[in-house]
Amino acid sequence: MWSVMLSLSLLTLSPTPSLWHFEGPLAYQAQQWIQGQYGESLTNHLFDESALQSHINSLERPTQVSQSSILQACVLNRLAMNDRNSCDLDSLLLKEASLGGHIFLYANVEGSRFMVKLLVEKLNEEPKLYEAQGDDLKSTGRQVIERAFGMGRYNITGIPKLSRVFVDGVEVGRGNGAYVVTAGEHTLKVTTPDYQDYNSKFTIKIGQKISEEVKLLSASAILETKILHEEELKALKVVLDDVELKPEQYHQSYEVPPGKHTILVTATDREPIKREFDLAPGETGKLVLNLQYDRAPWKIALNQPHEETKVGQQQISFRVQTQTLRAGAWQADIDGNTGGSDKIRAQTTSMNGFGFDVGFSWLLRDELGVGPMRLDVLGYNFEYFSDAEVSEELTLDNGSISTVQKVYELSSLSRHKIRLLWAGYQLPMWRVTPYFQTGLLWVYERGELSKGSSGTSGTVSNHNLRVGWELGVDVRLSSTWVVKASMVGDLWPGERTAVQTLIGGAYAFDAMHSPLL
Repeated sequence: MWSVMLSLSLLTLSPTPSLWHFEGPLAYQAQQWIQGQYGESLTNHLFDESALQSHINSLERPTQVSQSSILQACVLNRLAMNDRNSCDLDSLLLKEASLGGHIFLYANVEGSRFMVKLLVEKLNEEPKLYEAQGDDLKSTGRQVIERAFGMGRYNITGIPKLSRVFVDGVEVGRGNGAYVVTAGEHTLKVTTPDYQDYNSKFTIKIGQKISEEVKLLSASAILETKILHEEELKALKVVLDDVELKPEQYHQSYEVPPGKHTILVTATDREPIKREFDLAPGETGKLVLNLQYDRAPWKIALNQPHEETKVGQQQISFRVQTQTLRAGAWQADIDGNTGGSDKIRAQTTSMNGFGFDVGFSWLLRDELGVGPMRLDVLGYNFEYFSDAEVSEELTLDNGSISTVQKVYELSSLSRHKIRLLWAGYQLPMWRVTPYFQTGLLWVYERGELSKGSSGTSGTVSNHNLRVGWELGVDVRLSSTWVVKASMVGDLWPGERTAVQTLIGGAYAFDAMHSPLL
């Protein structure tokens, strides 16, 4: 029994759509292969008997109902293998269904060889026979089909499965594959989501097979950003269209939708940069950004601690210093003189000397919310002075108020001061760190008097608890060597108030990385 197929495309296996017949032991396999192989390319689809009936019905016109009925009866009569001369099927098909010929395909296998014959009968033309033998049905059938109808195979690679392939404006399939096309010049178009359309032209000969690797270009635009001197920037932020980018994003090529965009780059102590740009699909935009200081560089440097200023949290320091002592309302016991015990109540002349300071301090963490606060856990000062004049004013009760002033020669004065838990703040600025500290201070003083105008000699001593403070500045020469200059005071109600000016060099290091260990 014959199977009947129909092609509806204008670019079909023959110039005018024809009626297909399949016969032979492998007729069914040949029909399935042709429908699958060529039906999804330029031939659109091949239909069986029911599709043919539907097509004929779609061509009915009110004025031709009788002729359409005759055509249907004639087709059914021919399909039933009744008398072939009962009606002129060719004329009816040409007139009513625009079918202009018959195509007979015979498929058989003999041993290991497949045989395919193709007979093309077109109206008003001589029949043409094409035949081939081969090792498999598909390759053998392909030879006769493509020779008979002037076709070649166009193989496409390199595109995703979702890509739509158009030849001469007609969609022929999706994704990579070998597409059957008629011989001649054609246009190719490939459309893929998120990629630019690909367009090209190609020319193919009968039976020729050519291949093309399609290289799709992204429909997205590409943004390449380079920030000069990035390693010097602090708190760097790159914001693209109100979205902050991570470093790994702006360090590499970054895909953006085509169109207008805005980029904003900010960093600490730098003037922000805001740029607007417009990118076409597939375009690569390159931005080179150089953030300038928002004020004079020396002002920036002053507010940023130098690398060598960043000492550890636990600092041990040793300072050798020169000093000047000024004091008033000072009182101390005088022992050892022949006239018995006495007190010196005032010191009017400054004393110069030297000494040293040893301290252990702890820098509190900023996350505690107290700022750059340093706690002087424990400290010891030794101060030595010499060669000064000390006076004492006395009021005598002799019936009239008068004063007598004695002058003593203080040959030496030693002061020992112990600090415990002094608290204060510091403000590192480049290599300079101003600071202020205050806390309790225990002081022990001992001096030697030589005979002066008062004719008195002996030992001066005093010890008491005082409130101390220090206002100064550190200038760090290196990571461990510091020059310190400060003013120090100690006071207590009813006692002498002492004020000292100090300057000296200090060796300071992190206790956790002590060079002494």
